[in-house]
Amino acid sequence: MPAELAAGGTDQYGQFNAPPSPEQLRRYFILDDRDHTRIASKKGKHNRLGYALQLTTLRFLGTFLLNPLDVPPNVLRFVARQLGVQAKQVKLDRYRQGETKWDHQRDIGQTYGYRVFSEPAVWIGLIRFLMARTHLQAESPSLLLDRATARLYEHNIILPGVTTLSRLIARVQERSETQLCDRLVALLSAPDTSPE
Repeated sequence: MPAELAAGGTDQYGQFNAPPSPEQLRRYFILDDRDHTRIASKKGKHNRLGYALQLTTLRFLGTFLLNPLDVPPNVLRFVARQLGVQAKQVKLDRYRQGETKWDHQRDIGQTYGYRVFSEPAVWIGLIRFLMARTHLQAESPSLLLDRATARLYEHNIILPGVTTLSRLIARVQERSETQLCDRLVALLSAPDTSPE
């Protein structure tokens, strides 16, 4: 997982906050033979480049961008070069305005083994993970957001919107606090059975 995903909170969630470094470009944005085969099946340079940008963005950020072409210039050039096209010559507005980008997102998720957050097993698993963390120690919502993001990223789960994840964390923290209070009240209310 890119280091900047591990610490940043809501203002850095699911977006490029700086152009990726050369090392990050080599790690997350290089297209392998499988990628090239999949991309080659797409019609038109704009669709091939758009697909490749969405695939590499997902690998790097753990999510798709609302505007799949809203990537730093060095990412655009790096990916386009691998496809043997010049980004300036590709009519990317056709990709941005078309519906194909949504089909590509579904295809990328299925082809590369990504799961969506809305699957019950995914969010239930995350709730259990967060409950366990909140029972162990008090952590700030931003730290829990970082931990939840890292967990989802590591398990190839496409990150939901930051509001969705933040609300889930708030509910888990509230439930955990309620359970702790209930346990404390039960302990304090229990009859004293110690010998005198």
